[in-house]
Amino acid sequence: KPFWHKRLTYRGGRGSSPRAPPITMVLPQTVLRSAAQGPALVELKNGDSYSGTLAAVDNVMNIRLEDVVFTPRSEYRFERLKECTIRGQFVKFIRFPDDILERVVAEEAAARARSGGGGGRGGGAVAEAALLLDL
Repeated sequence: KPFWHKRLTYRGGRGSSPRAPPITMVLPQTVLRSAAQGPALVELKNGDSYSGTLAAVDNVMNIRLEDVVFTPRSEYRFERLKECTIRGQFVKFIRFPDDILERVVAEEAAARARSGGGGGRGGGAVAEAALLLDL
């Protein structure tokens, strides 16, 4: 047989097993959009930080904050701003309450269960047709 017909084997990391439960992947945009209207701390690559209410996030991670406390990295004073916009390419990290991530994972699992799986090439249409036939 040619070399590309090798049998694939599982080679997980330390402590992993082939039967481990699947890890739910959540996209950053989904988390940020669900964190809107909540508290957030944004740190920039230059060390400055902004803390306030997350008002909006767009596709390139530009962020709009309201009721902001701006703290420069080199000074021990802070400024209050009514609102500010931060360009996405300058963001180092965004911190928000921990329960947001858990809520997003639960919402995506519920949406996946409602859709009936339906992964790949017409799988959703087959599941929908099966539901129609059962009626």
